[in-house]
Amino acid sequence: MTEFPKRIDCGDFELVKPEATFDKAQEFFDVVTKNRDFLSQWLEWADYYSKPEDAYNYLKTIEPLNEPSYLIQVGGKVVGGHGFVGFDERFKTAEIGYWLAPNFGGHGYVTRGIKFIEDFAFGKCGMNRVQIRVDVNNLKSQAVAVRAGYKKEGVLRQSYIVRGAPCDVIMYSKLKAEWEKEKVK
Repeated sequence: MTEFPKRIDCGDFELVKPEATFDKAQEFFDVVTKNRDFLSQWLEWADYYSKPEDAYNYLKTIEPLNEPSYLIQVGGKVVGGHGFVGFDERFKTAEIGYWLAPNFGGHGYVTRGIKFIEDFAFGKCGMNRVQIRVDVNNLKSQAVAVRAGYKKEGVLRQSYIVRGAPCDVIMYSKLKAEWEKEKVK
């Protein structure tokens, strides 16, 4: 079993495994609440946090899990999240998910975070394929996948539900052989 680090220093930001403290839950809740209209366009879970206790219960659930689920922190403050949203050891496939408060976009936090997460997937976990699904209308997230070197495979029609409505998503992927070539450069 792979052990995932509690903290990954990425230079001007860090990926930190969430701790179930009320202060961290309040901080997470505040970021989601402040950016709810933006986030809930793409992520149904953004509507699930109606009070700080909801965020605390979420952090309490994921804290003990040995999986790469991280908060993106800039200057010690939560600005987003990063990690696996799917992991299939049998088929050697992992899926990366991410979110970021819009006022922190444009600094490469998510693109660079993908590189750290995929290094675990391919290098430590033995995955053969890492994928990212992005809503067809989320152009910024699509640009992130492309900048991170993922190939567009096609549109999965009505394969995701947001606020009760089916949405189309674009599937992006990177194969281990492609990751290995990038590492040689």
